[in-house]
Amino acid sequence: MKPLALAIDDDQLLLANVARRLDLIGHAVQTAGSVEEARISLRCGTAFDYVLLDLELPIANGQLPDKQHGLNLLGHINDVDQHLPVVVMTAHDHDSSDLSAEVMRHGRAVDYLRKPFPTPPSRHQTLESAVRQAYQRRREHHQKAQPQTRPFPGGQLDFHPDRVEFHGVVLCGDEDSGMMRRILDLLYRHRGGNQWLWMTGSDLADKVGAAEAGSVASAIAAFRKRVCLLLLEQGRIACPADGIIRSSRSGYALGTQITPAGVTASPEPCEDSPIDGDGLTGRQRQILDRLRAGERLRNRSMQEDFGISERTVKRDMGELRSRGLARYDGAGNQGAWVLVTPAP
Repeated sequence: MKPLALAIDDDQLLLANVARRLDLIGHAVQTAGSVEEARISLRCGTAFDYVLLDLELPIANGQLPDKQHGLNLLGHINDVDQHLPVVVMTAHDHDSSDLSAEVMRHGRAVDYLRKPFPTPPSRHQTLESAVRQAYQRRREHHQKAQPQTRPFPGGQLDFHPDRVEFHGVVLCGDEDSGMMRRILDLLYRHRGGNQWLWMTGSDLADKVGAAEAGSVASAIAAFRKRVCLLLLEQGRIACPADGIIRSSRSGYALGTQITPAGVTASPEPCEDSPIDGDGLTGRQRQILDRLRAGERLRNRSMQEDFGISERTVKRDMGELRSRGLARYDGAGNQGAWVLVTPAP
C-alpha cells in the first residue's frame, strides 16, 4: 500500500503540484483547502502516514486565511494522533525562532518546508526529502509501538447496530458506518453455504449508492489500510491486506479466514468440500455463477483469482464438464471455458 499524505493548503495550484510530485515517488495524497475540510478528513478515520500543513488557512472555503487557524489545526491534529508527523509548509523563514516558538505553543511539527518548494539540487529541504523523513518516522513509531505481533488468526466479524468488530477491535463505527458498513453487510450476506461469494465493484456500487465502482475500490483500499493499522495497534495482530476483504478480477469477497457466525473455522481451506446435496464445492459454484453471468474463463485467470494450482483448475472444470455444465471453447491457451446452454 502506498504511503498516504494529507496535504492542507488553500492554494489549489500548490496542492496539485504536491500531488504530482508525491505521485512520482509512490506516495498518495488526499487534499484539504480549509480547516473544515481537514477536520472532516481526520474525522473519517483515514489512516494518514503524515500531514503537510500550511499555517495560513481559512476556516471554510471562501473565507480569509489566518495563521492562527493553521496553528489551532496543528494542535487538533496532535490531539487526534500525537504520533502523526506534521510538516509545516511556510513562506516565512522557517529557521525563525519566533515561528518555532509560536508553533511549539500550539502543537508539534517534525519539520518545516519552505514555499515555494526548493528543487534538487538545493541546500534547503525539498518536498521529497521532507515527506520521506516524515514517513520513516511514522514507520519507526509503528515498529516500536508493536514489538510483538501474532499471525492473523481468522475468525468471525461481529456485527452490531453501530459498529463491526473483529477480535474486540472496532473496524467500522459511527464515523464511517455509511458506505463501508453497507459494503461489509453486503459481503457478509453474499455467500453460498459457508463460502463467501464474489461481488463485482459495479454491483456493490449500485447497492450502496456509490457513483461508480471506483468509489467502492477507494473506500475498500482505505478501509484495508486502516484495519491493518488498527489490528496491529490494538490487537497486535499482523493482518494481511486481504485478511478481511479480498479482491480479484471477480470483484470483492470476505477473506478466506473469516467465518460466518456459528461456523467453526477449519485449519484447512473448505472450498473443496461439497456445500450442498449436488456435490459441487463452493469454488465450483462460484465458477458456475461466473459462467452463467456470461464470462469466458481461462485457466490462468482462475488460478490467479482463487489462488489454486493448474491441477486443481483442471479437476474443477473436469467435474463441471462431466456434468454437462461447462465446455472448453477454442484451442490451447487461446480458448476459454463457457457455459453449456441447455437445448430448447
